[in-house]
Amino acid sequence: MTSCKRACLLFLSLTLLLSACARTSETTHPPALEFYYLSEDGKDTFALASEKRDLPAGDTLRWAVLELLSPPLTSGLKTAIPADVTLLSALLQEDGTAEVDFSAAYHALSGIGLTLADACVTLTLTQLPGVDRVRITADGRQPEGKTDKTFTKDDFVLSLLDLAPLQTELTLFFADAQNRYVESESRNLVLRENEPLARHVIEQLIAGPQTKALKKTMPAGTQLLSLSINETTCVVNLSHNFVDAAPGDAASARMTLVALVNSLTQLTSIDAVELLLDGTPMTTYFGYSVAGKLRRESAAIGPVPSQDTDITLYYPDASGLGLISVASHVRVQTEDSPGLASLQQLFTRDAPIGVPFPLTGQIEVIGLDRVGSLCAVYLSDKVLSTSLQITNIQAQALVGTASEGSEDIVVRFLVNGVNLADVAQSTWKSEYRFSRELVTP
Repeated sequence: MTSCKRACLLFLSLTLLLSACARTSETTHPPALEFYYLSEDGKDTFALASEKRDLPAGDTLRWAVLELLSPPLTSGLKTAIPADVTLLSALLQEDGTAEVDFSAAYHALSGIGLTLADACVTLTLTQLPGVDRVRITADGRQPEGKTDKTFTKDDFVLSLLDLAPLQTELTLFFADAQNRYVESESRNLVLRENEPLARHVIEQLIAGPQTKALKKTMPAGTQLLSLSINETTCVVNLSHNFVDAAPGDAASARMTLVALVNSLTQLTSIDAVELLLDGTPMTTYFGYSVAGKLRRESAAIGPVPSQDTDITLYYPDASGLGLISVASHVRVQTEDSPGLASLQQLFTRDAPIGVPFPLTGQIEVIGLDRVGSLCAVYLSDKVLSTSLQITNIQAQALVGTASEGSEDIVVRFLVNGVNLADVAQSTWKSEYRFSRELVTP
């Protein structure tokens, strides 16, 4: 059935039902309320139909929304709202606006599915005494792609006459040619019915970039098995090719994670990502820790400003036995060295995706002197109360960052002019050399 025919069918069904509503709304307290649902008759998912339920005493607004979330009593009808959506609040303002706030799962709706859900809520609630319009939010925010506005029943009678495909613009991230940063690419898409924007994001990442200078980050053959949004966390279930077909090097794996997480968190309804592999929660990905929620890493977004200097930071990998190198950039002051700026960023920037560093925030670097092959790093006395115990891998992360990856430089760490190795109960060594063999290729 064409969009036009479906639109006409919807319009006709709405017109008939709304005219019935108009007759019943002449009384101050209608004896029954028409609840709007999707019709499962045939294959036409655009038709709306309704069933009547008697109004109770008390808070009819909240009751009506809760009833709308429950399964319809009439065979052949289904709710337009996802089953995992709950009601957070329903308040009637003095100006006749019913403010309905659903849980964040409402954000899973997009395109025609979102429009139909909004229509069912609005057409149902505007029959209530004193309700002239409805404002729908999810976890206090407008669903993706909707402006901050209210709906009346007339909005849907008129707007649903033309159910043209909805268009949206997505911002995706792909790797640069050197696998050091991700860069953005805009993509204009026509939304399919009842699919969340997050699904489109992953499909487009799998398809790859349209810009020749950027590289595809999703391994070949990766499939999206399922996707759900739990509050503001997007749970992504990927096929085994996400691991089996991956290049296997740490730099490519990092770009895959950064591109995926940053692209999804570009949507206002998502602030974290959890990864599943064939339905099983992932814990590591080629040296990166991916257990639990992964959050956006803005520092990984390029291109690098021309005034900045490229640097490399080192972090312990997921096993705690090796190192991960992370590309970054910093604006180096004339009197400073890249090594000092790198160390300071190591302890102040947001942790990169998949490489949490326990020393972040516990160590403050206040200076660095380098004479020939000797590098002295000066730490504040904050380290005396927080970080006297350090593992060899943690120390190597500092040494590699301070020496700019050189194995020829001897690095010493001092507090108030005293070598940390001479401080009681300290596990620091008197001097270090960077061991490049610890870096995951």
